[in-house]
Amino acid sequence: MNRSLLVLCLLLLAACSSPPSTTPPPPTTLPEEEASSGALEALLGNGIPPDERPAWHATPLTEVITGSAFTLADYAGKTIYVQPITAGCAECLLQQMEVQTAKERLNPEQYVFITVSADPSDMLRNYATRYGFDWLFATATPAFFADLMTTFGTEVTTLTDTPHFIISPLGATSTLSTGQQTTDQLIAQLTAAAGA
Repeated sequence: MNRSLLVLCLLLLAACSSPPSTTPPPPTTLPEEEASSGALEALLGNGIPPDERPAWHATPLTEVITGSAFTLADYAGKTIYVQPITAGCAECLLQQMEVQTAKERLNPEQYVFITVSADPSDMLRNYATRYGFDWLFATATPAFFADLMTTFGTEVTTLTDTPHFIISPLGATSTLSTGQQTTDQLIAQLTAAAGA
């Protein structure tokens, strides 16, 4: 295995090996009131032309239920929520449960939820099935995570901090959010990013 890929895999494993904390880290995103007031729209701006978006927008990911390939760019025009996880992370699971409730309350024609992981596809498929999560779960290569780190820094691989981000319908990417988010906070951020 190439040395840089080995280092990246070790970083991802180390990020998830710490025991669950008793107190989740505070969220670093906009408070619900600010998100609903238009601050997130201002953060995301008017959009990014396709040829100026980060390379990882077009990197193929493999959906674990069907085995089909897709890219984030395939969902252009929708508001996309992306969260990197690993199946053994308790904080990740807590956040995914909030995501599930938010997804149920939002229009599936406008919003897409994607969970990405370096876990083997069978492990990720079993995880999604076990908890009844019915959105896109995808395995990603170390190169994809390396590209995410170029955009967001190493914090995007500190999975116990529940890192996640939003891509607007016009292709603009939010800053990285960390810390547990409630269903209402997620909905406020997603609808603000959608311009709703």
